[in-house]
Amino acid sequence: MAYKEKYPLDITPQGDTVQDSIRKNRDEMLNIAKGIDLKAGGGGNSGGGVLRNRVLSGKVGNGEYSFLIGDNLSVIIDGSQTPVLLSFADGYDDNGSVDYVSTITSKTSAWSLPARSTSYLYVERSATGALSYGSTTVEPLRQPNTPKAEIDKMYYNTIADKMYLYNGVQWKSVQRIIVAIVVTDSTSVKSIKYYRPGFGGILDKAIKGANIDDEQIESRHLAKSINDLFAAVKKDIEDLKPKIDSVLSKAYPVGAIYCSTMKTNPHDLFGFGTWEYIEQGRVLLSQGDKYSAGSTGGAETHVLTTQEMPKHNHGGGTSEGGGHTHTGTAQEAGEHTHNGYLYYFNNAGTGQYKGINYNASLKVGPHVQSSYDVDVKTSGAHNHTIAIDSAGNHTHTINQEGGGQAHNIMQPYLSVYMWKRVA
Repeated sequence: MAYKEKYPLDITPQGDTVQDSIRKNRDEMLNIAKGIDLKAGGGGNSGGGVLRNRVLSGKVGNGEYSFLIGDNLSVIIDGSQTPVLLSFADGYDDNGSVDYVSTITSKTSAWSLPARSTSYLYVERSATGALSYGSTTVEPLRQPNTPKAEIDKMYYNTIADKMYLYNGVQWKSVQRIIVAIVVTDSTSVKSIKYYRPGFGGILDKAIKGANIDDEQIESRHLAKSINDLFAAVKKDIEDLKPKIDSVLSKAYPVGAIYCSTMKTNPHDLFGFGTWEYIEQGRVLLSQGDKYSAGSTGGAETHVLTTQEMPKHNHGGGTSEGGGHTHTGTAQEAGEHTHNGYLYYFNNAGTGQYKGINYNASLKVGPHVQSSYDVDVKTSGAHNHTIAIDSAGNHTHTINQEGGGQAHNIMQPYLSVYMWKRVA
């Protein structure tokens, strides 16, 4: 880095004393050390350089930044609960590195993005400190040398520690921070990847190499490290598999039921056990004294029997064709006679005389009475037998109701694949 003394020494009788010169030298060295410390790693992930031209802090979830929110084809930045802290690098001056810190404390829909694209989101700071938001589909770079000129091309010069933008005529210094890379489909945000200086820039090809002590670290070293990492993760998964199988086997012992809307056999899913598909149309029922485990029964439909029908009435009517009369004949066995006596009185009315009791001419004495009483005996009791003709035969008709069809007795249901572990 170019260096210019801030306090030139003047050790003369008219200038600095020895003590003054020592103090000036000490201050100068401290300023240089500070600049080197801030520049360490060129904005990498170690040393003070990590503080230059990047997001310093913001809302974090699951160990990763989470202050950006996709909303259709827009992206919201949220600093309302956890402020988003930004550090803008603007190179160096006579006093060392020049950095500006800005804070976002509100929730703002900051970016509107094109469909089906990869966009690079940035925050820009003006000379007065005002913040604005923008995006580009042209890949930004972070490297020590100037790239090929291209309209809207950005690159962060890791030697000068400044961001430059090509405006079509020249490379112009701007205060910009790359925040994230966002991929969209036709209607919405598909992914948000936060930009992390020191982890290879935006793309792997921005990593040219780095020195750690005497070792030269290149892309092939990184590839090997990543492969080793994947191999280690794979081994951990393989080591965990028996434990996972043991837990699943306990969760689904022999006799267990597995349900899913997918038709995959549980053996293919879990890797263990023999599973038998349960007959179509079966539902599960809790077992007990009335229903033993493993028993089956029930039906989809049912026709009511006479005993199952509720008590009810039927309506009907009789037609006029049922009108008729009855006739009969009394037998002769009913013939009989009645016996009686005639009495007469004398003229004085004091004597009573018995007359005759047969149906001949009535003869009485010289005294005639104009009226007679007849005493009829009860021996004439008798019966009459009457025969009724059968000509009055007729019928009555009762209307029929109902079709006798089976009715559905299925409860509301969700159809699934059901398997029973049998071994």
